[in-house]
Amino acid sequence: MLGLSQDIFRRTGKFYGGYFIFPWFVVGIMATCYRLTGAHLNPVITVANIIRRDKPAGFSSLLALLYIPAQYAGCWGGVALTWWFTRDPGQLTIQRKTGQDNFWYSEAVGMEFAASFMFVLVYLSQSGRFTWTAPETGLQALIIGASYGSLVAWSSRRTGGSLNPAYGFGQNFWDQMDEGAKESFQFIWIYTAIPFLGMVLALAIHMLVHVPGNQHAKEKAVE
Repeated sequence: MLGLSQDIFRRTGKFYGGYFIFPWFVVGIMATCYRLTGAHLNPVITVANIIRRDKPAGFSSLLALLYIPAQYAGCWGGVALTWWFTRDPGQLTIQRKTGQDNFWYSEAVGMEFAASFMFVLVYLSQSGRFTWTAPETGLQALIIGASYGSLVAWSSRRTGGSLNPAYGFGQNFWDQMDEGAKESFQFIWIYTAIPFLGMVLALAIHMLVHVPGNQHAKEKAVE
C-alpha cells in the first residue's frame, strides 16, 4: 500500500496537491498496522529496531527479519499496480542541472541522507518508551506518518522522493523491465544505500543522547 501510494504521489505531487495529501495517506497506512507490527514499512526502520537497545515491548528480531522481504514485495507490487493502471512504470531519478548534462549528485545524496536521518530519528523517538511524546499509539503513528510523508515531499525535488530502499529498488526494477534505459539503475545506490547511512547517525544520537537524557529527566522528576 505504501509503495502504491508513494508512486501515485510522485506522479501527481506537482499537479494535484499530492505534496499535501501524501502525508495523510501515510498516516492512515501507519495507523492501520502500527499497533500490530510497529508499522516498519521500510527496511531501514526494521534494521534500526533490530539494533536499538530500547526495543518496543514484544519486539522480535527474528520476526522482524521476515518484514524485510515483505517490504520489498509490497513496494515491488505497488509500483507494478501503478504500471498496470497507467501503462507507465514511472521513473526515479535525481534532478539534472538546467542547461547542463550532469546531475545534482551531491545535493541528492545530501538530501536523501538528511531526510532519512530525520525520519529515523523521529521514528525511534516516538516508538521508544523513554522518549515518546505520549504512549498513545495513534498519536505516535500520526507523528511518524506525517514526518515520513513530509520528508518525502521535501526531498522529492532533488532525489525524486524515496527514503525507502524497498521502494527505490521496486521503482527502478520496473523501469528497467519496461525500457532498460541507462538511468533505470544509474542512481539506485542513492536510494538503497544512503538511507542506511542516515539511520546510523540517527541511531547514534538516539542511543547516546535521547535515551540517556530522557531517562535522567524522568529520574529527576521522580525525586
